[in-house]
Amino acid sequence: MKLLFALFLVLSHLSMHGQNIDQQLSEIKTIKQANKFIKSNPTLATELVTFTSVDTFAIAKQLLDKNEGYIFPDQDHTYKIVASETVPLFRVSYVYLDGSKLSKYKIDQLRKEILEKYKAGTSFSELASQYSMDGNAKKGGDLGWFKEGEMAKDFEVAVREHKAGEIFSIDLPENNWFYITLKTHNDREIKTVTVLKIKRGQ
Repeated sequence: MKLLFALFLVLSHLSMHGQNIDQQLSEIKTIKQANKFIKSNPTLATELVTFTSVDTFAIAKQLLDKNEGYIFPDQDHTYKIVASETVPLFRVSYVYLDGSKLSKYKIDQLRKEILEKYKAGTSFSELASQYSMDGNAKKGGDLGWFKEGEMAKDFEVAVREHKAGEIFSIDLPENNWFYITLKTHNDREIKTVTVLKIKRGQ
């Protein structure tokens, strides 16, 4: 009899604990609140995860068309969407010229030389591999897709002002950064969702 009563108490505690977690989860509306929940529940396996529309995970596809506040349990985890936004993406290739190693006169000469070779048919990736003064030269100058806010503001502004296929210069003299830039793709947008992920059965 005592054993059954003890088992009842344990099960009741687990049920109440689960209800308490569910109540807390329903009250979370922001990333700040989600982080507070994670800190106040150190025994739970919880984390914030961001999925984007370019992710191929099944769970990402399941959550991306849902709104903030949506809760989804699968076999192992419970997910709650705490933030959702559409983010612009940009893509360029560049040749970087280091103003701390070259004079502005030399940079302008190199830019002219690079543009002449490009107009004569040399591929931009070839030119970036030959001239660019940073590690991106190994990628043929391709920066890959980047989100708003990831690059220097003046760099992003210049990229926004051009269309795919246009080649242009970007000067950031305060950093000694000088670029010849080729916009390789039109701007696009991706949807992102940030979710609170909680391992079930904790």
